[in-house]
Amino acid sequence: QNQDKQDQDKQNQDKEQDGDKKEQEQGKEQQEQDRSGQDQREQMDGRSQEGRISKEDGERLLNALQNDEKEVQEKVQKQKALEQKAKRMKIDKNW
Repeated sequence: QNQDKQDQDKQNQDKEQDGDKKEQEQGKEQQEQDRSGQDQREQMDGRSQEGRISKEDGERLLNALQNDEKEVQEKVQKQKALEQKAKRMKIDKNW
């Protein structure tokens, strides 16, 4: 009876160890799958991000272009105003 109990305990321990090994192997497989999936996502993101800029960078570029355009328009308006003023000055009335 005592021997049977010891044999049964040993079998249970063996099963537990086998279960632990299987869990470890499954955990390792899952980690490898996670890593390979992450690598694939990074590669896909890298491909899709080539030639693209972030939203913040795009907004900064847009603001810079708008400011440049505004300055150019103001410069053109000042130049036109000076030309108009110069035309008025040239007209001399001889009464």
